[in-house]
Amino acid sequence: MVVMLAGALIGAGVMAGWLALRPQPTAPARVEFADDSLYADREWLARLGRPLARKLVILGLPRASVRRDLVVLDRVPEVHLATQATTTLVGLLLPLLLQSVIGYSLPFAGALSLLAAAAFWYVVDAEVTAKAAEARADALADLSVFLDVTVNALAAGTGVEQALGGASEIGDSLAFERLRHALDVAFLSRLPIHQVFAELGATLGLAELTDLAASLHLAGTEGAKIRASLAAKAEAIRTKLLADEEAEAAATTERMTVPIALLMTGFLVLIGYPAMASALSAL
Repeated sequence: MVVMLAGALIGAGVMAGWLALRPQPTAPARVEFADDSLYADREWLARLGRPLARKLVILGLPRASVRRDLVVLDRVPEVHLATQATTTLVGLLLPLLLQSVIGYSLPFAGALSLLAAAAFWYVVDAEVTAKAAEARADALADLSVFLDVTVNALAAGTGVEQALGGASEIGDSLAFERLRHALDVAFLSRLPIHQVFAELGATLGLAELTDLAASLHLAGTEGAKIRASLAAKAEAIRTKLLADEEAEAAATTERMTVPIALLMTGFLVLIGYPAMASALSAL
C-alpha cells in the first residue's frame, strides 16, 4: 500500500510539473465542445470518455501534429480524445485486474499499469497518424487526376476557372470535396485561386498542394503558362507516388525476410538439438 501511494504521489508530481512547464497552448479563451450528434454514431469508447475528453481539450490537447492528422481524416479532436482517454484507462486498470487473478506483486502491477496506459495512449495517436498518411497519399492521387483533367480542359480552350471547376466535379472523394470547397470560396470571395490552394495545402499538410499554389501564382493568368505548370506538377506528383510505392514494396519485401529467417533458425535448432544433446551427454 505504501509503495502504491508513493507511486501515485510521484505520478501526480510529474503531471503537475509537466502542466507547469509545458508551453501554453494558443487556444481561444472560450472552448467550444462537440455536440451530442458527433457522439451518436461513435463507438462506446468515445461516448464513455466524453467527460474526460472535455478536460483534455481545456488543457490544449491533442498536440498540433495530431490535430493536423485529424483534419486530414475529417475527425473531431474532442471525439478522438474521448476514445483515447477511455483506452488509456483500460490500459491503466487491466494490469491491476490481472494482478488479482495471477497474483504478481503490487509494485510490478503499478509499473505495468503505467506502461500499459502510456502504450495505449500512444497506439491511438499512432493509428491516427498511419491513417492520415494513407489519406494524404490518396489525396495526392486525386490531385494528380484533378490536374490531368484540368490540363486537358485548358488544351481544349476552356477558361482557367471553368477548367478547374469542371475538374473538381469528376470525383466524390474527400479530396475532391475539399478542392470544390476551396474553389467555391475563391470564386465567391474573389480570392486568388493560388491563395486558397496554399491555405488548403497548409491545413492538410500537403506540400505538393502548396507547391501547386506557388506555381499558379508564378504562372499568372495566362492559360498556356498555367497549362504547362499544371502538367509539370501532375507529372511530379505521379513520379513521387510511384517512388513511394516502390519504396513501400521494397520495405515489405525486406520485412518478409525476417519471419523466414526465424523459421529457418527454429528448424535448424529443432534438427540440431537432439544430436547436440546426445553428444554432450556422452562426454
